[in-house]
Amino acid sequence: AVPCVSEPGAMDKLRFLRPDDETEDVDGNSADIPSTVSEEALSALKSLLSKSDGSKAGAGGSAGDEQPAIIQVQPRPGTCVKTNTEDGAKIFVNICHAEEIPAPPDVSDEEISLAIATGNNSRYRVPVSVGEAHVELDNKGVGCSVYDVAISTKAYRQMEEREGMREFLIELMFTHIESKHNLLLNREYTVLNKRTHMGVIRPHTCRVKRRIQELSPAAASTEQAKAPAPEYTLQREPPEGVPEFVVLNVKLPQATRASQMALDIAEDEIRLHVHPQLYHLSVPIDWPLNLEETGAQFDRRARCLAITCPVQRR
Repeated sequence: AVPCVSEPGAMDKLRFLRPDDETEDVDGNSADIPSTVSEEALSALKSLLSKSDGSKAGAGGSAGDEQPAIIQVQPRPGTCVKTNTEDGAKIFVNICHAEEIPAPPDVSDEEISLAIATGNNSRYRVPVSVGEAHVELDNKGVGCSVYDVAISTKAYRQMEEREGMREFLIELMFTHIESKHNLLLNREYTVLNKRTHMGVIRPHTCRVKRRIQELSPAAASTEQAKAPAPEYTLQREPPEGVPEFVVLNVKLPQATRASQMALDIAEDEIRLHVHPQLYHLSVPIDWPLNLEETGAQFDRRARCLAITCPVQRR
């Protein structure tokens, strides 16, 4: 099984988390569409999802897995950075930290140094929470936009202690701000050494993982045997040849929330169980799936779950 995240509302938006990507702000605008597909396939995927009442997928948990908890976090001020947008608008970024935000994965010093040197954070990924913009007055009384960005306290301490870490994390935070708020930030910035923050730092609503109860294999098998199979469709894009991704749309008229669902994805099979004994589904897949890039969404109005899985490139 794969851990995942969700958010409240009519649409439970979910995506699978990599082991080092354990938190994000609930109000984030980040797309859950896999990043490894081509632009043509991406456009086709959006079309497929819009035709299936909006969906991408999932919920998760079986033995030993974790499920998301939504918590309020009050970030602590740390460092303030000043920059501007491509059109010259002044921007301040409050770099904050919180104990509640999961720390980066434990990797070797060499891997961290390599990530800093190359800018490649595929192994050393830092969970980041980006808040909404708020307007504050600068020293001249001119209004400017301020963004609060929070990381774990452990990561913040590393930023203070490790050479090159500050530049690495500021670049990461700028990228997250740009993605969420659809703007471009100037990489020529100033760290304000005499100011820890600009304005009032607001609480963040974050998703973090929590442990869920473990079921024995025998108990799980008995529960699944009692559940009927739901109606589903399997779509592929492109429709001919080896697809770049597949979309499994599942109708779940008796399900009410994503937390009822346990979703397991193997390279050649997708398995779904909806508690308590509502549905059980096992769908074989003819192409090896990319497990790390799988995403999902449950539409609570339409009672439809969609699971989007890229196919491995050979």
